Amino acid sequence: MYKYFLRFAVFFILILFWIQTSFAQIRDEAGILLVNNRTGEQRFIPQGKKISVTDSLGNRFKGKFWLESENEIIIDGQKIRTTQILNIKRRITGTKIVGVGLVTLGLAVFQLEVIATGVGNAVSQTSSEPEISPTGLWIAAASVPFFAYKPTFKSKRWIIKLIPKEKIDLP
Repeated sequence: MYKYFLRFAVFFILILFWIQTSFAQIRDEAGILLVNNRTGEQRFIPQGKKISVTDSLGNRFKGKFWLESENEIIIDGQKIRTTQILNIKRRITGTKIVGVGLVTLGLAVFQLEVIATGVGNAVSQTSSEPEISPTGLWIAAASVPFFAYKPTFKSKRWIIKLIPKEKIDLP
């Protein structure tokens, strides 16, 4: 029974990777194409994703973006030209969800260790010092990179191109 479950799990994971890689090649939506000046690396931000933009006047715009034309985007009703953009930050909610989940899991593990140690001492009727492993705290500490990660694309290092839906070429 166990080997059938293991085979099914491996097969299911392989199917998920195959589906993800096959759809990763299809880019049929409009968005912002960012090309690194030095390495030529390309990043694509699809239209409708949350970003934070700083313009040349120092104004910050946060929210979902939409393409107005080949030279302008709209964030919260404000039109911004690509020549005025100093940097773009992706606002990824998935990493924040994972970070909160790790903090919650780590604190739950830590509390369970404290409770188990207290119950164990009560049952054995000894008053020795509690021996608590730092496992829960390590799990909670592992969430720090998820909160600190905010990909930033500065116009000095990245070329910003707006790609409407009609003019999409796969790199």
